[in-house]
Amino acid sequence: GMSYHVENLLGFQDGVLGENLARTIEKQVMTHECYLSFETVEQIVADNSDTPKAVHTNLGHIYYTKAVVLANGLEPKKLEKAFETSFLGRGISYYAQGDAAFYANKSVAVIGGGNCACYAADYLSGFVDHLYLIHNSNTVKAVKTLKEKILNNPKIQCIWDSNLDDVFGIDKVEKIKVV
Repeated sequence: GMSYHVENLLGFQDGVLGENLARTIEKQVMTHECYLSFETVEQIVADNSDTPKAVHTNLGHIYYTKAVVLANGLEPKKLEKAFETSFLGRGISYYAQGDAAFYANKSVAVIGGGNCACYAADYLSGFVDHLYLIHNSNTVKAVKTLKEKILNNPKIQCIWDSNLDDVFGIDKVEKIKVV
């Protein structure tokens, strides 16, 4: 659920919504003769590149395969600050797509400068009055087309070489301190 809009994918000139891409892939996969199972991988035994790998699961199954592709998903990078949990759902969010309506016509801040932060900033800029992209570096580290969109968006102001230090508010986020 974290990839809102994927722009750097061959065959999708205007990009594609992450959710739509997942549905399209699932639909295509299911047109082939395949076995689909939801299990937890507990161990992968791989002797060398010439022999099949043995994938052991929590249900006691062993699958043999030539290759294993790890698609672990994406967990948001935490700031590890006390305010993070106390304001979660009250002004702090990890999911721009799902929470955009809460930030409509407001000033918001997105922390980070990689692809995920930039996708979130680009998406949110369609809802908010002003967006601060706070990044601990002096440049955006995103794919070229996304980087250009961020740097040329009049609603987005990049705050370089900075970190979110603290968050203040009573019932919700009211102020932030950036260092």
